[in-house]
Amino acid sequence: MLHRNLTASDIRKLVSERGGVSTLMDDLADQLMQIGQIVLQTFGRGKRLSASDLRDIFGSADRLMTSGIAPCGSWTASREPTRVHPHGQKMEAAYVFICANDDSKFQLHAVRIEGTSKKVRVEITALPFAFTYHTAERYLEFYGKTDNPLNAIARGLMDYSFYLFFTLPIAQDRNAGHMNIPAPDGSGIFLGVFKDWDCLSFCREYDRHGARTLPVDNVVTRNAIFVAQTFVDRHRLRPEQTAAAQMLADWTSDYRHELDAERDKFLWAHAMLLPEHFSQSDEDRLDTLMTRLIEIMGNTQFQDGIKPHRDFVPTIAEDDFLGRLQTGLFKRED
Repeated sequence: MLHRNLTASDIRKLVSERGGVSTLMDDLADQLMQIGQIVLQTFGRGKRLSASDLRDIFGSADRLMTSGIAPCGSWTASREPTRVHPHGQKMEAAYVFICANDDSKFQLHAVRIEGTSKKVRVEITALPFAFTYHTAERYLEFYGKTDNPLNAIARGLMDYSFYLFFTLPIAQDRNAGHMNIPAPDGSGIFLGVFKDWDCLSFCREYDRHGARTLPVDNVVTRNAIFVAQTFVDRHRLRPEQTAAAQMLADWTSDYRHELDAERDKFLWAHAMLLPEHFSQSDEDRLDTLMTRLIEIMGNTQFQDGIKPHRDFVPTIAEDDFLGRLQTGLFKRED
């Protein structure tokens, strides 16, 4: 039953935010159409876009993209023209939004806009991270310290997207597809499951000759989506769940910079101008990050903490699982 155990204030928060998200895909389509019209009108005045033209286009695009439901994440980057390359200006902007699906799920989508003097390109990609309306209800019921529960949950998934992407084999081989991650602010955990899924991407490119739709190489190479199905308050966790969540929270805190950088490289694999602090990673720190993650995965208390329920029997033997960890099955892919 919807909204069970929620206060009137919580229900208003959830219904209001859900109403905006439910129309967001249509809104995005309208916004991308408007961006395209602005670009074509600007190209119509000349053969190339000036640096000023690009700033105007990206300013209009940002106002459109942030005029409704706030994105869960965003960044912009630019490169100015030089005397040697007077038409070398480049701009790029990226956003992550929540869009509602027909089956009561909320899925994260990435939008990227890039522009040079010769072309402007707009991409939208469905991401392999989602959550149910029930998850938002339980999060508000037991935690409730947010005016934007859907956005808070989406940001939580973003924080652990690197972890989820590289632990898919654990969920599939050992945990019958199940996995959990810490919720924001140590409030509890999100319980979820990986499901079969095909990534969908769309690209529209504009230049002085007009507009065209282009194929996009999917950045998501694994055919599974993680769906958070419920939230469990920290006071209701089993001791091993609490321990496992704390191990992951400590790991993400210690390597926040590297995890953000690697996440954005994964999300924006086609980016021209990743922000400088995302494009620079210390290889030694990355190796240490992965070594520590493998140590956490090999911890028996952690393995018990990520089981879907206390009596669950893993679908892969302990020795085989540890052997796979030691041979590097779950190490970072180059």
